[in-house]
Amino acid sequence: MTDPLLISCLDLGELSDYTAHALIHTTPPRKSGTGALYTVVNLVRYRPSSYPALVRDVTRIHRQVELYDRSILALDATGVGRPVVEMFHTDQVGTGGEILRAVSSFCPVYPVSITAGQKARPDAGMLYVPKHELAMTAQVVLQQQRLKFDAGIPADVLTLARKEFAGFKIKYTAKGSTTYEAGRTGDHDDIVLSIAIGLWLAEKLRVYEPHRYHRALALAGSQNQRRTA
Repeated sequence: MTDPLLISCLDLGELSDYTAHALIHTTPPRKSGTGALYTVVNLVRYRPSSYPALVRDVTRIHRQVELYDRSILALDATGVGRPVVEMFHTDQVGTGGEILRAVSSFCPVYPVSITAGQKARPDAGMLYVPKHELAMTAQVVLQQQRLKFDAGIPADVLTLARKEFAGFKIKYTAKGSTTYEAGRTGDHDDIVLSIAIGLWLAEKLRVYEPHRYHRALALAGSQNQRRTA
């Protein structure tokens, strides 16, 4: 049986906005014709003081979960761009002066930019994914009852997550294409986006498959060597 994969999902926004970070334990399909199973084992939502502080927080979490043989980091880089993404490829200095190895030195990093288009595409190290495609993927997984939340998730965060998922929908146009239908004005979607990006990577790219994971890990290693050369 294929080992489980931990997908670390981060919705990045402006510092004045909330950031959501989810850890999803992914169990690959047990037999042909079935889907992977997902359990959100940790979910936090907060306003970071700075991007370097946020990167340090995520790096520390990844150091703690290295007990997983396989993990990836999925980033919503829509609003922050490449400079912040690059920080996850760079060693950080901790608050005590210790050196924190870059997350990309021990797990693949997938930056995702959310678009209003109709088709996902890779370009220059970034994945451009339509928002309606994220919503559709999340809906399918939910309808098939393949996503659950660990009992240890705080009740207030879980309530927010359920509210966001309820408003995260797609609708069909007269021409048969799909578009994203937002919730009420002022609603947040940072939690649902962080989880949806992780689900999309697993469902569409099947990153839990060993050969795909190791290929991504090898690519991350070669990219890090070029950065430090």
